[in-house]
Amino acid sequence: RRLHEEIHITSVLVTHDQEEALEVADRVVVMNNSKIEQEGTPDEVFHNAKTQFVMEFLGQVNVFHGRVQKGKATLGDLTVDYPNYSGDHERPATVYMRPHEFEIRRQSNGKPSFPARITRTHSAGAVARVFLETEDAASVLVELPLDEFSNLALQEGETVHLYPKNARVFV
Repeated sequence: RRLHEEIHITSVLVTHDQEEALEVADRVVVMNNSKIEQEGTPDEVFHNAKTQFVMEFLGQVNVFHGRVQKGKATLGDLTVDYPNYSGDHERPATVYMRPHEFEIRRQSNGKPSFPARITRTHSAGAVARVFLETEDAASVLVELPLDEFSNLALQEGETVHLYPKNARVFV
């Protein structure tokens, strides 16, 4: 990235290394089977994926299956706003949440959440990874800052509530 800025030339980098592309590029084009899925700045493409392929291609995601109807997406007991579909007819939907886009709490606080059982934790590294299983046996990965993980003192086998900070719905 530093060399690119120093010599001031336009260059094209073709790579399958998503992390490298997001790090060095001013603009990113994500392609799938010779078709452009999305184009934009690294931040735009990563944080506002326009297709399921882009969402899955650029980083780890948790995938949930639910339904949409009347401006809401429903995943089990969890309901989130989805104004892109206001129809009365219920349609299947896939909801994506990145591991760092969850809050973990021991008690429900009335906000949209869902319960999950902690199956394993791993805190050796820059972030703690908490592996969980929902009531319908879906696997969920949550990443927490180490200080937050330490303060929560989470235990394997414990049931907690997961609060999504950001959910991307695709119909």
